Amino acid sequence: MANDQLIYGLRPILQAVQDGQTIDKVFLQKGISGPLYTQLEGTLRDAGIEPKYVPVEKLNRVTSGNHQGAVAYLSPIDFHELEEVIMKVVEDGRKPLILALDRITDVRNFGAIARTADCSGVDAIVIPKNDSAPVSADAVRTSTGALLEVPVCKVNHMKDAVYLAQSLGLKIIAGTEKSETPMYEAPFNEPCMVIMGNEETGVHKSLLQLADAKALIPMHGQINSLNVSVATSIMARYRGPKTKIARRMGEPIFGPDSSFEKRKYPPGQHGNNRRRGKKSEYSVQLQEKQKAKYTYGILERQFARMFDKASRSKGKTGDVLLQLCEGRLDNVVFRLGLGKTRDGARQLVGHRHITVNGEIVNIPSMNVNPGDVISVREKSKSLVVIADALASRGTEYPWLEWNESKLEGTFLNVPSRDAIPENIKEQLIVELYSK
Repeated sequence: MANDQLIYGLRPILQAVQDGQTIDKVFLQKGISGPLYTQLEGTLRDAGIEPKYVPVEKLNRVTSGNHQGAVAYLSPIDFHELEEVIMKVVEDGRKPLILALDRITDVRNFGAIARTADCSGVDAIVIPKNDSAPVSADAVRTSTGALLEVPVCKVNHMKDAVYLAQSLGLKIIAGTEKSETPMYEAPFNEPCMVIMGNEETGVHKSLLQLADAKALIPMHGQINSLNVSVATSIMARYRGPKTKIARRMGEPIFGPDSSFEKRKYPPGQHGNNRRRGKKSEYSVQLQEKQKAKYTYGILERQFARMFDKASRSKGKTGDVLLQLCEGRLDNVVFRLGLGKTRDGARQLVGHRHITVNGEIVNIPSMNVNPGDVISVREKSKSLVVIADALASRGTEYPWLEWNESKLEGTFLNVPSRDAIPENIKEQLIVELYSK
């Protein structure tokens, strides 16, 4: 943690609290007393800050300075009240989506989860005052600034947040392997709070008992566990039937689909009604944007940022937007034939099976540059899922070079629009964002 986030000593901490500075955590030494110590405890209590009492050895590990039995961490962000956040979302006419993190103590996981939360439109992140990763400068850096964008609410106990959310009409969905219900069937389309637990013990059993639904991430490969940040990222994406989306778009955007071929009309009881009214200009533009998002598996905020980047780059905005989509690592892995689908390719990246220029990369949205070499990690080359994908490898693309013997490909150049095979009318997307 950065030194400017750490303060120690009774009077400095007391002064920081009295000055109204945002305190993340306070550690007090067990078994000591005195007038100033008692005053600090009272001031912390009045400010709603709950200190954690620890052995002196822990404080000595944090700092070699004269800490006087008291160490505190300043927070680089201001914390929010959960009830106020939920009420504001409801007043805005939206369905609240709250992410609660139960005992996530690793700073890197916390930062990565915050990044996913920002991209997927989460309205607030809830953390407990104890047994949680510090909201530090390191966490902000790991989140690439997402913690400065997504409201963070700190509660005394996670059960308090659950009771509050339920009283305000939110469904509580716990992500857990102790469920038989796949996440595709969980009520994510309703106002909800999603609880993710730590990697060792998962969501606490007391919270599982309070949950309205429990959601399991189906595991079909040889890997039977997920990093909590990867699991959260998967839960953030669309979970419904893909054929339903393909029918809505009017084409099999996720690849060959026998179910789509049988019913090429839109879903719903009126889907096959030929009298459906003519779509408005806005509706056509919006559907084209949704088609691009679903095709490449990109979340709303990610897509908006990519469009902003494309609009500030040289060249036609629509062309550059699709080139940015094609340059994502998960898409390149898919184009090379290492995954049968983009979802499969995304999992390979997330599970650390892919390297870029010899370095393991687990960020599917990473932008690949001309000359970069994308390889299968040495110990992952025997994976059945990769062998199966390569066995059915078909189309080769002129901007990629594949080396079968080394199981690696080279991103030769940014593809031209004519070379990109996706049936996307990018100009409609440009018109939509230009309104």
